Amino acid sequence: MRLALTIEYEGTHYHGFQYQVNAPSIQGELEQAIERLTGERVRVKGAGRTDAGVHAEAQVVVFDTSSDHSTETFVNALNHYLPQDIAVKQAHIVKPDFDPRRNALKRTYRYSILNCETPSPLTRRFSYHIRNTLDLSRMQEAAGLFIGEHDFRRFAAPLPAGKTNSVRAIHSASVQQSGEAIAIWVTGNAFLQHQTKTAELKPEWHVVDAADKTLGRISSQIAVLLQGKHKPIYVPHLNTGDYVIVLNADKIRVTGNKMEQKMYYRHSGYHGGLTERTLAEMLDKTPTRVITQAVKGMLPKNALGRHMLARMKQQYYYATGRRKSAIAQVRLYMESGPVVVNGRPIEEAFPWDNWRREIMEPFRITHSGGQFRVVAKITGGGITGQAGALRHGISRALIEADPSLRTPLKRAGMLTRDSRVKERRKYGLKRHAKRNSTPSGRGSQASAFSPSTVSGLTHCIF
Repeated sequence: MRLALTIEYEGTHYHGFQYQVNAPSIQGELEQAIERLTGERVRVKGAGRTDAGVHAEAQVVVFDTSSDHSTETFVNALNHYLPQDIAVKQAHIVKPDFDPRRNALKRTYRYSILNCETPSPLTRRFSYHIRNTLDLSRMQEAAGLFIGEHDFRRFAAPLPAGKTNSVRAIHSASVQQSGEAIAIWVTGNAFLQHQTKTAELKPEWHVVDAADKTLGRISSQIAVLLQGKHKPIYVPHLNTGDYVIVLNADKIRVTGNKMEQKMYYRHSGYHGGLTERTLAEMLDKTPTRVITQAVKGMLPKNALGRHMLARMKQQYYYATGRRKSAIAQVRLYMESGPVVVNGRPIEEAFPWDNWRREIMEPFRITHSGGQFRVVAKITGGGITGQAGALRHGISRALIEADPSLRTPLKRAGMLTRDSRVKERRKYGLKRHAKRNSTPSGRGSQASAFSPSTVSGLTHCIF
């Protein structure tokens, strides 16, 4: 049967509706939830494809299933499996030929503006803050010019190959104000890609060689490319920047005494988990992170800045994985290639299929198989611990390549050093063990309170 779902979601943490290989998407989350409920791998079709950061209130999607669950069960169960920022409101059985994209009568976009002196943290995800007072009458007059059937080629991204029709009908366009909030409503039969955003958003690729370049200057150059400030049309509240590939990050130069004086701090979240490294140590072990941190400080401190930073690609990404006493130093190169462990192919280093499946699990979860070449060095531990350390290192390196992959990897347990729950509370367990242990020395004083050693004591309660 074909089932239609009415969904709503907050798209802040998603790269649009359509499935993305290396980024979370609404379609991907829906398909995972349906698979967990029915055991079927289905392809979800939506009435439209929203862009990154766009929210939806009543979007219709359909999929085919052979499950005999009722519509009420689908609503309740999918809401159980879906993240909290995605919800299924209704479910209906529809005709087999129903297509939400072609059968949709109209689509409506709403843009919210907060027009006041100071921004509001409560509405920052759902509105764009403009300090200067806007002329509502002129905005309403301009909105009326869009109504009707027009060629919107100049208001959208370049048409895909094979498509030439850029004529769309706008049924209504209005601007409404309520206090400091201004809402722009646009309703049409269909929209071109990025039609309701801006023109010519197609990003380009830039290769930046960091060899013998000063850290501050090269980072500033990369930040300009990521934000799109080098383009004739620069939109500060949209991710209109380009992709940047950084080469030779380990050959960067710094001025003065920064090699010894500049410190990098990191905290694991556990007691005593604060670590510090000098710039020289960072360049020796994780040179890619040095440039990443420098560029990150020059980008907006919000979700938009994180999306921009995700467009910066390094020649390779480094991370360390641990499991039991095994340590894996992993490098992910931005090219397709084999997995090499201690100079040997993975088939020789880990001859059993179940070990190799465990190691490659992060690529399956993030749908990034075949996109990276892995070079790893593993020391210590047994074969099982080494496999777990390599998987842990690959997962952390993938996050270095794309921070948005942290959510699916963490949800799948790829970032936990040991699958046992005890491993996550090691510090507390150690303290508990010390408190209850009775070795020789200070802990042996507990034996003095036993009934056999204290005269006149008849009851002991521990």
